[in-house]
Amino acid sequence: MQNYAIICKFMGLWPTEKALQMWIRHHWKPKGSIDLHLGSKGFFTMVFANIEDKDRVFEGGPYFFAAAGLYMRPWIMNFVPKCETFTLVPVWVRLYSLPLDYWKIELLIAIGNKLG
Repeated sequence: MQNYAIICKFMGLWPTEKALQMWIRHHWKPKGSIDLHLGSKGFFTMVFANIEDKDRVFEGGPYFFAAAGLYMRPWIMNFVPKCETFTLVPVWVRLYSLPLDYWKIELLIAIGNKLG
């Protein structure tokens, strides 16, 4: 499991299993199968048949279901949802009419750091 699974949660949203499966097929288009296991507190585990799919998904992102960001962590044995603390959560910020001069990685990082 350790090499093929990811523990996930959409922040503030508990989609149904069917909705999750449709979202996964539409957004990730995996080459292999993904077994979905629902847990408590909105957490779910995805077990990938294809390690390349798992690596691509885990290293990609950020991912959103409507406005809810997807929290992902590597699979760990004996995971306890109520003890999980969130240190990184994806946030989407729209910068309307940002002048082209600001589209440099250093400036975008500085803007992101100012936003927190």
